[in-house]
Amino acid sequence: MRYLYIAILSVFCSTASFATGDSLNYLTPQDTVLLEINFRGQKLFQHQLEKGQTLYSMAKFYGLSLDMLFDYNPQLKGKVIHPGQHITVPIPNKSIIRVLKNGMDSSKLVPLCYRVKKGDTMYGVAKRSFRIPVQTLMEKNNLTSHTLTVGQVLNIGWMKTDPINKDWQYPAGPPTEIRVENGKNKADFLSKSYKGETKIEKGKAQWNSNDNFSLKGLYCLHPHAAPGSVIRLENPITKNVAYAKVVGKIPYNYEQWVVVVVSKDVAKALKAIDSQFFIKVEYFPG
Repeated sequence: MRYLYIAILSVFCSTASFATGDSLNYLTPQDTVLLEINFRGQKLFQHQLEKGQTLYSMAKFYGLSLDMLFDYNPQLKGKVIHPGQHITVPIPNKSIIRVLKNGMDSSKLVPLCYRVKKGDTMYGVAKRSFRIPVQTLMEKNNLTSHTLTVGQVLNIGWMKTDPINKDWQYPAGPPTEIRVENGKNKADFLSKSYKGETKIEKGKAQWNSNDNFSLKGLYCLHPHAAPGSVIRLENPITKNVAYAKVVGKIPYNYEQWVVVVVSKDVAKALKAIDSQFFIKVEYFPG
């Protein structure tokens, strides 16, 4: 029976439309959740809003506060929502059922799938992204080779249709030590802003888990700011501000429209969802 479930789910993932919910439920066994992974390693998917569903009730179902839901969907603030609209929702690791245990019926669970991206490997998807043994992932998808194809849809497992425990969700905002560091950097920036003129530029910030620049703390790379100085970074979408210390110039291998490269902690303080995001930079010229 286990292999029957695997075969059925593998076919279902390859043909499903990845819609979610109906007018009475946020998730049903007839749905399929197509997961994406952002630069923080968080699992996200696009919930299609149905008639009668509200942002407040949706947030509660997925174990989020309304503010947390807006963190993932800043474009929704102050806007009227409507049926058919897609809302980004995080799925915590604890909600993912990787292997069916005795007594579990997959027909009462929601299938979870993942679409292969450029650079993905079998080991990376299985072990790093979803914490599944490589052999288990291969069996779930009837694969005999480790080779993956961009766009290929893999069955990852299942999740329940019940509301998600709020304690399972990803923590909101930066940890206390980062908030303290941000306060100190802000004081440093403001004390120097009275003595010299700053410059402002807009463009794209970047952080990526594959980058070599992965210092812990509020640090950044900038082409024009004085080394060792603190710069002000504002996310125009979320309105969050972070103060980061400049530790070097941006290497030439970055795209030309990237005006600042930030550490993971800066990206988190700015509540950035993607590895590239729009930014407003205020700095002291070097």
